[in-house]
Amino acid sequence: MKENRFLYFLKGIGCIAVVFIHVPFPGTPGSVTKQLCASAVPFFLMSSGYFAVGIREDQALRRLKRTAKMLFWGLAAALLGTLVRGIRR
Repeated sequence: MKENRFLYFLKGIGCIAVVFIHVPFPGTPGSVTKQLCASAVPFFLMSSGYFAVGIREDQALRRLKRTAKMLFWGLAAALLGTLVRGIRR
């Protein structure tokens, strides 16, 4: 499959938008920014589907395993961070 640089550019903008979702901006502009940036997560899901078209089953299973591993470790890190913040209070 040919490399799609524009899609990579959009994914980069999406990464920034995901960060903006988690940064509290004050007032109405902050609410508008948060709502506009909320579309980044569905965009990532759609772009993942774009890259999944035309792959073999073994490739799909490898990607699924890799994604599940990243999800597990990300959730473990988030849980650890929550526990540490809870102990500090």
